[in-house]
Amino acid sequence: MNDRRQPAKSRQFFWQIFAALNGLSVCSLLAAYFIAPSDPKLLRALMILLPVQFVVSVILALRLRRPVDVLRLALQRIRLQLRHRIQMLSAQKNEQDALLSSMAEGVVAIDAEMRIIQVNRAAARILQLDPKAAVGCLLHDLIQEPSVIELIETVRRDNQSAERDIELKGDRSRHLQVQAGPMNFDAKAAGVVVVFSDVTRMRELEGMRRNFVSNVSHELRTPLTSIQGFAETLLNPAVKDPEEVRKFLQIIQRHATRLGRIIDDILTLSSLERDAENNQIELKIDLIRPVLQAAVELCGKKAEVKKIKIELTCAEEISAPIDTHLLEQAVINLVDNAVRYSDEGQPIRVEAEQVGSEIFIRVIDHGIGIPEKQLPRIFERFYRVDKARSRELGGTGLGLSIVKHIALAHKGSVEVQSQVGEGSQFTIRLPSSQ
Repeated sequence: MNDRRQPAKSRQFFWQIFAALNGLSVCSLLAAYFIAPSDPKLLRALMILLPVQFVVSVILALRLRRPVDVLRLALQRIRLQLRHRIQMLSAQKNEQDALLSSMAEGVVAIDAEMRIIQVNRAAARILQLDPKAAVGCLLHDLIQEPSVIELIETVRRDNQSAERDIELKGDRSRHLQVQAGPMNFDAKAAGVVVVFSDVTRMRELEGMRRNFVSNVSHELRTPLTSIQGFAETLLNPAVKDPEEVRKFLQIIQRHATRLGRIIDDILTLSSLERDAENNQIELKIDLIRPVLQAAVELCGKKAEVKKIKIELTCAEEISAPIDTHLLEQAVINLVDNAVRYSDEGQPIRVEAEQVGSEIFIRVIDHGIGIPEKQLPRIFERFYRVDKARSRELGGTGLGLSIVKHIALAHKGSVEVQSQVGEGSQFTIRLPSSQ
């Protein structure tokens, strides 16, 4: 409790000194009148003690032999000057508070005794503090992260700025970039200012980029290695059997086709992200059924091979703001997956309905299903439930990620429900035109 009263005592002491100085000014004015108003030495002393406008007013009043005016003018000037200074200080404080509150970075100011003297809104959110209650408290009592304390101690010891990346553990791990610098007044160390930047999202994106590069490299390496290996085999003069040559060429063709599909899907994803970021995807109100019909027809031949019947249910009048080409691509990806992972003769249903202000497009199969623990990750790039089977069936691992980005480009979403051995239901949710 005594620690928190220190700032109040300091302010009280400041105002006492300020009042004493102003009292001295009044006394000097009175002395100027009663002692020697025309004494040049005294006037020079007054010029040192008081502002010029005070001295001019006093001299005029003394020359007119009106002593009451001397005191009145002095008090009026002091009152106006005090009011002006208080207004300036108040305006400066409000500007400082507004500036700190609007900053995305967290700012904490610490005095020479390691007590918190300022916390902005962002710092309170990042460090999970009460900004008002934190002022006056020792830093060690509120922040237990050793790396932060060590950084501040280093800045105090070396009197130089320093920075460090730290990770705060908790319900959700957060990555912070912490920069600290000394506060110096009159060449003396008065404390430390610490700036916290939340770079969690940046680190997550960097991790996603690294994983993407790693996955792309792995996915491209597999078909390229096969193509290279069988091409070298064909160059061997010992290989003369036409059937064997044909077999090797078919393998090369299959891997080259898969390589082309991977590159096409990567380019599609890149184009989707770029166009969505630059608002280049133009949505027009159009009917949903023709889009679904086109997707079903394009997947029909592959379904016929497995004797799978695709049923379409969609009212003619349902419409929404869409990009017909992109939405068709999303439905094709879902139907194609349903055909790949369904047993022979199992039906697939494609349906669309409007519920309130939303359009629901569903692709329902009776295939192998997806384990529950893997459902949250199936829309990630290159994520496969069964990697070996996916490659065997010609999947690139990017189809569902493309569906997700197309749904987002339509200001919608995609979700999945699935049970192992019973099948899956993928649902694209779009805002309707009504």
